[in-house]
Amino acid sequence: MEILKQGFTLNYDIQEMGLIKAGGKGDYNGTPYPAKLIIKTSNIIQIENEELGLQDNEELLEFRIICESNVQASELGKMFRQLKNNGVVVHLDGGLPKYQNDSEYLRVIVTNTPEQLMKKYHDSLKPINVPKQEK
Repeated sequence: MEILKQGFTLNYDIQEMGLIKAGGKGDYNGTPYPAKLIIKTSNIIQIENEELGLQDNEELLEFRIICESNVQASELGKMFRQLKNNGVVVHLDGGLPKYQNDSEYLRVIVTNTPEQLMKKYHDSLKPINVPKQEK
């Protein structure tokens, strides 16, 4: 993806990552698609329904980080798994969320490059030192 003019970005804070999945470069019905990393998350909101009372609704969001290669998507996936395990809140920039085809997820194309994200979160990848408990 190439941004020709960037008049705005939206800032997203992912506090809880769900699915993290690297997707390989390929071709579907003659249309090429790039390697990517997919991260899914959701919010649960409570609404009042006059007939049924309180109800929980889920807002589903999918972030796509476009990568140059399958290897880069895989490495980025490893990094995001470590960030998830370390409890790091991830900050991403992206466009407006849009529905794609029949998916129930809103999709956000991330404008940060994989290189920018690797550099930004490099220090968060260090293992957390947990003091050993004496027996």
